Amino acid sequence: MAVPDPTGAVYPGGMTAGGKTQAYVQPPNGGPYGPPPGPGPSGYGPPAPPPELQRPPRPGRLRTALAAAGIILAVVLAASALVVALTTRSSSSNTAAPSAGNPAASSNPASTEQADRALCTAIAPLMVEQNKVSNDWFRLGEPGSTARDAGLPKFIDDTENWVGRAEAVLAEHPGVQPRLERTMNRYVDDLWLFVNNIAPGPSEDYDKAAWIDSMIAYGGPQTICDDLGAGW
Repeated sequence: MAVPDPTGAVYPGGMTAGGKTQAYVQPPNGGPYGPPPGPGPSGYGPPAPPPELQRPPRPGRLRTALAAAGIILAVVLAASALVVALTTRSSSSNTAAPSAGNPAASSNPASTEQADRALCTAIAPLMVEQNKVSNDWFRLGEPGSTARDAGLPKFIDDTENWVGRAEAVLAEHPGVQPRLERTMNRYVDDLWLFVNNIAPGPSEDYDKAAWIDSMIAYGGPQTICDDLGAGW
Protein backbone atom coordinates (compact mmCIF):
# COMPACT_ATOMS: atom_id res chain seq x y z
CA MET A 1 0.00 0.00 0.00
CA ALA A 2 1.59 3.28 -1.07
CA VAL A 3 1.77 6.25 1.17
CA PRO A 4 -0.45 9.08 -0.14
CA ASP A 5 1.40 12.14 -1.39
CA PRO A 6 0.12 15.53 -0.18
CA THR A 7 -0.55 16.52 -3.78
CA GLY A 8 -2.83 13.51 -4.37
CA ALA A 9 -0.20 11.73 -6.52
CA VAL A 10 1.41 8.38 -5.78
CA TYR A 11 4.66 6.73 -6.72
CA PRO A 12 4.63 4.46 -9.80
CA GLY A 13 2.69 1.27 -9.17
CA GLY A 14 0.78 2.95 -6.35
CA MET A 15 -2.89 3.05 -5.95
CA THR A 16 -5.33 5.77 -5.16
CA ALA A 17 -7.72 5.66 -2.28
CA GLY A 18 -10.29 4.02 -4.62
CA GLY A 19 -7.97 1.09 -5.19
CA LYS A 20 -7.26 1.93 -8.84
CA THR A 21 -3.84 1.87 -10.32
CA GLN A 22 -2.74 5.31 -11.60
CA ALA A 23 0.26 6.15 -13.76
CA TYR A 24 2.94 8.39 -12.41
CA VAL A 25 2.13 12.07 -12.87
CA GLN A 26 4.87 14.63 -12.61
CA PRO A 27 3.98 17.01 -9.83
CA PRO A 28 3.67 20.59 -10.90
CA ASN A 29 6.87 22.64 -10.46
CA GLY A 30 8.59 19.61 -9.04
CA GLY A 31 6.36 19.24 -6.02
CA PRO A 32 6.91 20.79 -2.68
CA TYR A 33 10.65 20.16 -2.91
CA GLY A 34 11.34 22.13 -6.06
CA PRO A 35 12.44 21.00 -9.53
CA PRO A 36 14.91 18.14 -9.78
CA PRO A 37 18.46 18.97 -10.63
CA GLY A 38 19.87 18.59 -14.10
CA PRO A 39 18.67 19.57 -17.54
CA GLY A 40 15.05 19.32 -18.43
CA PRO A 41 12.02 21.30 -19.48
CA SER A 42 11.69 24.91 -18.51
CA GLY A 43 11.32 25.24 -14.77
CA TYR A 44 13.26 22.04 -14.08
CA GLY A 45 16.85 23.20 -14.68
CA PRO A 46 19.26 24.53 -12.06
CA PRO A 47 18.44 27.99 -10.77
CA ALA A 48 19.99 30.88 -12.69
CA PRO A 49 23.07 32.39 -11.05
CA PRO A 50 22.44 35.67 -9.26
CA PRO A 51 23.28 38.81 -11.23
CA GLU A 52 26.82 40.06 -10.79
CA LEU A 53 26.93 43.11 -8.57
CA GLN A 54 29.28 46.10 -8.94
CA ARG A 55 31.83 45.96 -6.16
CA PRO A 56 32.07 49.24 -4.27
CA PRO A 57 35.55 50.84 -4.18
CA ARG A 58 37.70 49.95 -1.27
CA PRO A 59 37.43 52.48 1.53
CA GLY A 60 41.23 52.73 1.69
CA ARG A 61 41.56 53.72 -1.96
CA LEU A 62 38.74 56.22 -1.63
CA ARG A 63 40.37 57.86 1.35
CA THR A 64 43.72 57.95 -0.47
CA ALA A 65 42.11 59.56 -3.51
CA LEU A 66 40.37 62.17 -1.37
CA ALA A 67 43.55 62.90 0.57
CA ALA A 68 45.55 63.31 -2.66
CA ALA A 69 42.88 65.63 -4.03
CA GLY A 70 43.00 67.64 -0.80
CA ILE A 71 46.80 67.96 -0.98
CA ILE A 72 46.68 69.07 -4.62
CA LEU A 73 43.99 71.63 -3.80
CA ALA A 74 46.05 72.96 -0.88
CA VAL A 75 49.14 73.31 -3.10
CA VAL A 76 47.14 75.12 -5.78
CA LEU A 77 45.64 77.51 -3.22
CA ALA A 78 49.04 78.20 -1.66
CA ALA A 79 50.58 78.87 -5.07
CA SER A 80 47.72 81.20 -5.93
CA ALA A 81 48.18 83.10 -2.67
CA LEU A 82 51.92 83.43 -3.35
CA VAL A 83 51.31 84.76 -6.85
CA VAL A 84 48.80 87.29 -5.50
CA ALA A 85 51.23 88.41 -2.79
CA LEU A 86 54.12 88.80 -5.24
CA THR A 87 51.93 90.63 -7.71
CA THR A 88 50.71 93.00 -5.01
CA ARG A 89 54.24 93.63 -3.80
CA SER A 90 55.48 94.19 -7.35
CA SER A 91 52.64 96.60 -8.02
CA SER A 92 53.43 98.51 -4.83
CA SER A 93 57.10 98.71 -5.76
CA ASN A 94 56.31 99.89 -9.27
CA THR A 95 53.97 102.50 -7.87
CA ALA A 96 56.57 103.79 -5.44
CA ALA A 97 59.46 103.68 -7.92
CA PRO A 98 58.43 106.69 -10.02
CA SER A 99 58.10 108.79 -6.89
CA ALA A 100 61.60 107.88 -5.80
CA GLY A 101 63.09 108.51 -9.23
CA ASN A 102 61.05 111.58 -10.09
CA PRO A 103 62.95 114.77 -9.29
CA ALA A 104 59.68 116.59 -8.85
CA ALA A 105 58.47 114.09 -6.27
CA SER A 106 61.59 114.04 -4.12
CA SER A 107 63.84 116.82 -3.02
CA ASN A 108 67.43 116.48 -4.21
CA PRO A 109 69.91 116.32 -1.34
CA ALA A 110 71.92 119.47 -0.99
CA SER A 111 75.44 119.30 -2.37
CA THR A 112 78.17 119.04 0.26
CA GLU A 113 80.81 120.67 -1.92
CA GLN A 114 80.67 124.01 -0.13
CA ALA A 115 80.86 122.40 3.32
CA ASP A 116 83.64 120.08 2.16
CA ARG A 117 85.71 122.95 0.85
CA ALA A 118 85.22 124.93 4.06
CA LEU A 119 86.46 122.01 6.17
CA CYS A 120 89.42 121.39 3.87
CA THR A 121 90.42 125.03 4.12
CA ALA A 122 90.18 124.93 7.91
CA ILE A 123 92.15 121.72 8.44
CA ALA A 124 94.86 122.39 5.84
CA PRO A 125 97.12 124.32 8.27
CA LEU A 126 96.61 121.62 10.91
CA MET A 127 97.57 118.85 8.49
CA VAL A 128 100.75 120.69 7.50
CA GLU A 129 101.56 121.22 11.18
CA GLN A 130 101.16 117.56 12.10
CA ASN A 131 103.27 116.51 9.14
CA LYS A 132 106.10 118.67 10.48
CA VAL A 133 105.71 117.36 14.06
CA SER A 134 105.91 113.76 12.87
CA ASN A 135 108.79 114.29 10.46
CA ASP A 136 110.85 116.19 13.06
CA TRP A 137 110.52 113.29 15.49
CA PHE A 138 111.32 110.64 12.87
CA ARG A 139 114.51 112.47 11.83
CA LEU A 140 115.91 112.14 15.34
CA GLY A 141 116.97 108.56 14.64
CA GLU A 142 115.90 104.96 14.34
CA PRO A 143 113.17 103.53 16.58
CA GLY A 144 114.63 102.78 20.00
CA SER A 145 117.61 105.08 19.51
CA THR A 146 118.62 107.44 22.32
CA ALA A 147 117.78 110.59 20.32
CA ARG A 148 114.35 109.44 19.28
CA ASP A 149 113.45 108.23 22.78
CA ALA A 150 114.57 111.61 24.11
CA GLY A 151 112.24 113.43 21.69
CA LEU A 152 109.28 111.13 22.41
CA PRO A 153 107.68 113.17 25.24
CA LYS A 154 107.56 116.31 23.06
CA PHE A 155 106.13 114.37 20.15
CA ILE A 156 103.41 112.91 22.39
CA ASP A 157 102.48 116.31 23.85
CA ASP A 158 102.42 118.03 20.46
CA THR A 159 100.28 115.28 18.93
CA GLU A 160 97.76 115.19 21.78
CA ASN A 161 97.42 118.97 21.53
CA TRP A 162 96.92 118.70 17.80
CA VAL A 163 94.23 116.02 18.21
CA GLY A 164 92.20 118.33 20.48
CA ARG A 165 92.36 121.22 18.01
CA ALA A 166 91.55 119.01 15.02
CA GLU A 167 88.46 117.63 16.78
CA ALA A 168 87.30 121.19 17.51
CA VAL A 169 87.60 122.12 13.81
CA LEU A 170 85.65 119.02 12.78
CA ALA A 171 82.86 119.91 15.22
CA GLU A 172 82.64 123.40 13.70
CA HIS A 173 82.09 122.03 10.17
CA PRO A 174 79.06 119.71 10.05
CA GLY A 175 77.30 118.69 6.86
CA VAL A 176 80.35 117.46 4.97
CA GLN A 177 80.24 114.33 2.86
CA PRO A 178 80.35 111.16 4.98
CA ARG A 179 83.63 109.84 3.55
CA LEU A 180 85.50 113.04 4.34
CA GLU A 181 84.14 113.02 7.87
CA ARG A 182 84.89 109.31 8.43
CA THR A 183 88.44 109.32 7.11
CA MET A 184 89.35 112.53 8.93
CA ASN A 185 88.04 111.16 12.22
CA ARG A 186 89.87 107.89 11.59
CA TYR A 187 93.15 109.75 11.05
CA VAL A 188 92.70 111.72 14.26
CA ASP A 189 91.80 108.60 16.26
CA ASP A 190 94.76 106.63 14.90
CA LEU A 191 97.20 109.36 15.95
CA TRP A 192 95.63 109.50 19.40
CA LEU A 193 95.97 105.73 19.79
CA PHE A 194 99.56 105.83 18.53
CA VAL A 195 100.83 108.36 21.06
CA ASN A 196 98.86 106.78 23.93
CA ASN A 197 100.44 103.36 23.40
CA ILE A 198 103.98 104.15 22.30
CA ALA A 199 106.85 103.85 24.75
CA PRO A 200 110.64 104.36 24.59
CA GLY A 201 112.51 101.55 22.92
CA PRO A 202 112.03 99.57 19.73
CA SER A 203 108.66 99.90 18.04
CA GLU A 204 106.05 97.29 18.88
CA ASP A 205 103.85 95.65 16.25
CA TYR A 206 100.76 97.53 17.45
CA ASP A 207 102.67 100.83 17.14
CA LYS A 208 103.48 100.05 13.53
CA ALA A 209 99.88 98.98 12.82
CA ALA A 210 98.44 102.18 14.30
CA TRP A 211 100.85 104.36 12.33
CA ILE A 212 100.22 102.57 9.04
CA ASP A 213 96.45 102.82 9.54
CA SER A 214 96.78 106.56 10.21
CA MET A 215 98.63 106.99 6.91
CA ILE A 216 95.88 105.09 5.08
CA ALA A 217 93.19 107.28 6.66
CA TYR A 218 95.24 110.38 5.80
CA GLY A 219 94.64 109.63 2.12
CA GLY A 220 90.91 110.31 2.50
CA PRO A 221 90.95 114.04 3.31
CA GLN A 222 94.06 114.56 1.20
CA THR A 223 92.39 113.18 -1.95
CA ILE A 224 89.02 114.85 -1.40
CA CYS A 225 90.51 118.24 -0.58
CA ASP A 226 92.92 118.08 -3.53
CA ASP A 227 89.98 117.40 -5.87
CA LEU A 228 88.26 120.50 -4.49
CA GLY A 229 91.35 122.64 -5.01
CA ALA A 230 91.75 123.09 -1.24
CA GLY A 231 94.66 120.76 -0.56
CA TRP A 232 97.86 121.44 1.37
